[in-house]
Amino acid sequence: MAVPARRARELPRPGLKRRPRLAPVPPRGQPITRPRPGRRPRRVPFLLFSAAVVAVTLFLLAGAQALVSQDAFRVSALSARAQRIQVENDLLRLEVAELSTPDRVAAAGKRAGLVQAARVEVLDGANR
Repeated sequence: MAVPARRARELPRPGLKRRPRLAPVPPRGQPITRPRPGRRPRRVPFLLFSAAVVAVTLFLLAGAQALVSQDAFRVSALSARAQRIQVENDLLRLEVAELSTPDRVAAAGKRAGLVQAARVEVLDGANR
């Protein structure tokens, strides 16, 4: 079994300087600008701006979530109320059906002193 060869590390040579950083050449007619040595770009304003954007986004997201939750509770309450009203409506329809049966209407008429007609005449609204 062969062992792969290792690459030898290059040690810094005491007499050599580091090469300067390479940059693209600007178009013809524009002056060549070189960054000042030792000056780094300012990162603090960018970091503050980024943190502010993230904070505002999180705040808006939390507000939107709160509104959605409130609407969900409101929909749940209205659904329960609609179901109660539907049950009440069904009970009232049943009561109307029981009270409007022909036998019950005839019995209530007799109690009130009404008499049944000898001759029943049905009027048809289509023949005028």
